[in-house]
Amino acid sequence: MKRFKYILPAALLGVSMVACDDDDTYEMLDGMDMIVRTQTIAEGESVRAAFTPTMTIAYNNLIGIAEGVNVTLNGQLVTLAVNPENGMELILTLPAMTDFTEYTLEIPEGAVFIKDRPESKCAAKTVKFNTNAGINPEWLDKNLTNPNATPEAKKVFQYLLDNYGKTQLSGCMSDEAWGTKYVDFISSQSGHTPAVLGFDYGHLYASPANWIDYGDITPVQTAWNNGSIPEIQWHWNVPTEKQNILSTIWEGNMVIDNWDALQLTPDMKKTVTDEEGNTSEINVFDDLASGQCILVKVKDIDTSRAQGSLKSLSSGWPALGPAGTTGYENGTEYFDIRDNYSLITNRSIVDDIKTNGFVVSGQGYTVTGVYITDGDPRLGFDANRSFSPTQAVIDGTWENEIINKDIKKLAGYLKRIQEANIPVLWRPLHEAAGDYSNGAWFWWGNDSVQATKGLWKYLRNKLENEYGINNLIWVWNVQTTDGGNLASVEKCREAYPGDDLVDIIGADLYLQGENLYGLDPTLEFDPEATNQTRQFDLVNNTAKFKKMVVLAECGNLLMPDVAKKYNALWGYFMQWYDMKDGEMGFHTYHDATVWKQVMESPNVLNQGDFNVK
Repeated sequence: MKRFKYILPAALLGVSMVACDDDDTYEMLDGMDMIVRTQTIAEGESVRAAFTPTMTIAYNNLIGIAEGVNVTLNGQLVTLAVNPENGMELILTLPAMTDFTEYTLEIPEGAVFIKDRPESKCAAKTVKFNTNAGINPEWLDKNLTNPNATPEAKKVFQYLLDNYGKTQLSGCMSDEAWGTKYVDFISSQSGHTPAVLGFDYGHLYASPANWIDYGDITPVQTAWNNGSIPEIQWHWNVPTEKQNILSTIWEGNMVIDNWDALQLTPDMKKTVTDEEGNTSEINVFDDLASGQCILVKVKDIDTSRAQGSLKSLSSGWPALGPAGTTGYENGTEYFDIRDNYSLITNRSIVDDIKTNGFVVSGQGYTVTGVYITDGDPRLGFDANRSFSPTQAVIDGTWENEIINKDIKKLAGYLKRIQEANIPVLWRPLHEAAGDYSNGAWFWWGNDSVQATKGLWKYLRNKLENEYGINNLIWVWNVQTTDGGNLASVEKCREAYPGDDLVDIIGADLYLQGENLYGLDPTLEFDPEATNQTRQFDLVNNTAKFKKMVVLAECGNLLMPDVAKKYNALWGYFMQWYDMKDGEMGFHTYHDATVWKQVMESPNVLNQGDFNVK
């Protein structure tokens, strides 16, 4: 029964307690003296004075409280009680605390003892913590981390710094990537245009094309000219896995223009070598198997008009892959190209090629080789791919070759914005950690937080030192969840690239609820408001209060009046676009009423309310 007494209540308690500071093995508790199992304020923790009226310490046994032994907080008496529900928790009612103060809780030896063995006393315990939560302008880093930052970037950063904690800048995505459809919708519904407008280089691989051209900076230029600050993220698309060349179909140099055709017939021969070193000739397509790829390598691409084409050499030269073929929604008769291109084969395509052969055609490029490969060339940014951020920063790897090409292309587009004297809130590698326990959401969060930090540093070094991009204000995205719960500050700090590589720190929060996070700022103490505030505090504490904290991405809006009340006003917020079946609207998140309420709050600034030029 004695062991049962220890195990069952401890298991029940462990669900809600945090910050273990002693041995946590049940088998070692039986017969031992008092052990502190958990405590709700950890050594060195930062807490909010308004949200911390009590502290709880859980022991490994039923406890009693000694008379005449004073427990103090900075010399003031603390009221003690035993939790009557389990008898193993000490509840300490703390005296009123003030913000931005260091505190020391002192529990003398013998203040707590084992209830049925009063001679078994708990050792003296001291807990040092502070109420350094919320915004303290004096602690903020006052300069951008790039010493060569453009004057425009410096001016925007200084404005954000001066305004921080006073009012919040409104924001939303301008469009899905590079237009204005969503901000136009929000402006028409709320009567105001947000102060921060978001863009995305997620289609970098396809640009320039007739549907996306990052070289045309009109959307960003218009936002800046009208008084908003541009913010850009990058859903960075990479191949699913490496393509290994299995055999060569053709190599050479052939200009493909005006629909010239490289005809590859099934009677073409190639030499193969068996395991014993013997060579023989076979038809070039004999060993092509379903699921393998046809890879076309190209050079000298005229991006204004380059198109590829893969057609069967059967009668009429139909598309080798019809509409709906993997990677080719409209088929392979013709398609825009910006680089090498591949076709993942299926049984039907393989049979067609082996029977008829195929044609490489199109316009605006030179073909240098056609190959059979393995691997999945399809681009994406999710974590379910073998593309490694660890390998990506190592010279000579296939991943490094790909990211270097992407960064070079990205830098060319960013340079155009810089040459227009436009600063950018730059948020790459966002949401990298995903959920610390449940795993990454994007490939740049694969491997480890160390790998992500290495990629962040590599990207920054390339853009600044190799390509001279100095108009960026670097925004780091803190992931705040661990197993679906609020993460520890230790995990957030481990993932943080460092004060010398980050200008602003933020979080992406998609929070649900009709009465979201305390809409009523008239309440003296609103427990629901602690949900938003705890997220803010975790992000703030990650950088040890040195960086401005922003709501870098959100779904539903978080009420600024509540945040201001608790000194946790995000520097700006940016709502993600809300689109369904191609139409922007209020499909998922707060509607026009809430948008209007937020944008007309005295604690919010919109486009036209300030000037940073």
